[in-house]
Amino acid sequence: MLVAELWHLDDGSDSEFHQSLGDWININPDLLATVLLPLLIFASAFSSSVHVMQAELWQFLWLALPMALGGAMLSALFLQHALPLGFDWTTSLLLGAIVSATDPIAVVAVLRELGVSEKLGTLIEGESLMNDGSAYVIFTVMLQELQGKERSSGLMVAHGLRLACGGVVLGMAMGALACVALGRVVNDTLTEICIFLVVTYGAWL
Repeated sequence: MLVAELWHLDDGSDSEFHQSLGDWININPDLLATVLLPLLIFASAFSSSVHVMQAELWQFLWLALPMALGGAMLSALFLQHALPLGFDWTTSLLLGAIVSATDPIAVVAVLRELGVSEKLGTLIEGESLMNDGSAYVIFTVMLQELQGKERSSGLMVAHGLRLACGGVVLGMAMGALACVALGRVVNDTLTEICIFLVVTYGAWL
């Protein structure tokens, strides 16, 4: 959004700065997502407490799934009725999914500095992981609708469930493979890092 605003304000179409902004605007978003998101998700999940996440799973699901959908819908309603932008429902819900995703990095860092209990930090971080996943599913479904891949409401819901549930199953399978592979490695940090990278990007791709 910042790059787009700078592009709009910059009038020097022949300047290097303007051309650089154009390169950033035209970069493939799938490339950015593929390079950055797997590492961010892995780092967040790896630093979380497994025991706390298992104990508070239902709370995570309640905060992430219904709340993410509700936040996206409320944002979409605001875009449609409060702002004179002329967006249709699909576009509004697409933008609603973008703005409803939470980013707890700064919050969790402050909590750790203050010495707050690990449970609270894990709750916030785990909820954010599932919230971001839910927002990404909503975004993907709405984006495909905007691209002309028309579906009925039932098919859209089924597609969203397939993305959400399929991701969980694939993640568990890749995690099991990682455990098996790591069990065969002894005091080899480089190999362990390679296994983590392969599993992280393999699950995403």
